[in-house]
Amino acid sequence: MTYESVGEILDSIDETRNRLLARVESLSATECEMRPSPEVWSAAEIVEHLSISEDGMMKLIGMLLAKAEAGGGVGAKETGRRFEPVSIDSFTERSLKEKYEAPEFIRPRGGVALAGSIARMQQMRATLHEMRPRLEAADLTDARYPHPIFGPLNAYQWILFLGAHEERHLRQVETILSEAQ
Repeated sequence: MTYESVGEILDSIDETRNRLLARVESLSATECEMRPSPEVWSAAEIVEHLSISEDGMMKLIGMLLAKAEAGGGVGAKETGRRFEPVSIDSFTERSLKEKYEAPEFIRPRGGVALAGSIARMQQMRATLHEMRPRLEAADLTDARYPHPIFGPLNAYQWILFLGAHEERHLRQVETILSEAQ
């Protein structure tokens, strides 16, 4: 899918977040901790990982935004430049075929209540929405930072990646819960 505005990007990642929350918020304590095998994260650990990852990505997005603003990365209104359509479909397709191992710094540590991880994620999403006017005012097309697997992503792609990452892990939660039945 190609996105034509910051608003479309935010709507998309919020829709993914809503589906994730609808699936995990009603889990029992037993369901939260189920593992089909010892090397597989539980649903609670997956959500903890998402909260840790989102924290890091929000810091990165904030840094890219500040860098664009400081460097004169003004938006389309000021330059006449149109928002350049953005997509991460190629990364999403690739992630369906490949297995990744999370770096140590974003692995779940365990012992974190699901509700705590969710609250952390919700606070970060609220922060992202507070940044929306700035995200819309700046041209973030050239504000890039390398993803360890997918290479350089611009700030818009990093925001989209928040949703794609949640979508990937939502599928993992679904698999864990279906295997337990």
